[in-house]
Amino acid sequence: MKKDTLQYSPPVDMGQPKLRPRHLTDFETLNDIIHRIQNKSKGKQGNG
Repeated sequence: MKKDTLQYSPPVDMGQPKLRPRHLTDFETLNDIIHRIQNKSKGKQGNG
């Protein structure tokens, strides 16, 4: 039964970011960097 608790652990982490907006800012910056890298790799391709 202890193994079941482990499966319920991940969902709890997903709820924490919502309470802490600071995490969202970090995610946005990471997304921007990833998009820039992808754009440079592909060149000038507007994926939307």
